[in-house]
Amino acid sequence: DKLMDAAIKEDQLAVVDFYASWCGPCKYLEPLYIQMAKDFKDKPVVFIKLDSANLPDMNQQYGVTAYPTLLYFYRKKDKEVARVVGANEKKIEGKVKKWIEKIEKGTFKEQPLELPTDADP
Repeated sequence: DKLMDAAIKEDQLAVVDFYASWCGPCKYLEPLYIQMAKDFKDKPVVFIKLDSANLPDMNQQYGVTAYPTLLYFYRKKDKEVARVVGANEKKIEGKVKKWIEKIEKGTFKEQPLELPTDADP
């Protein structure tokens, strides 16, 4: 978890893409992920891609059971604030925007993990 410790700064969102190199939906998301990294380069967010297909311990630790799974962390490792399972571009980008806005406005409050719903962006 040294990767997570190094990547997640105190007031920064980290979006970690747990993917597999053989996964079709993961390959489909790659251009979006690259574009988001460019679009949000001046925002308090870092994007991390982690080929976790051969990392069963890490998958178990973070509850990853399908690819792609994107986990959103804030403040310190293990402070997961949201997750998206699957290649839902609208949800993935919507959650990035939502949490960046909360960080920039100072309205982020430590809270339990958001459970995904169909109404979520």
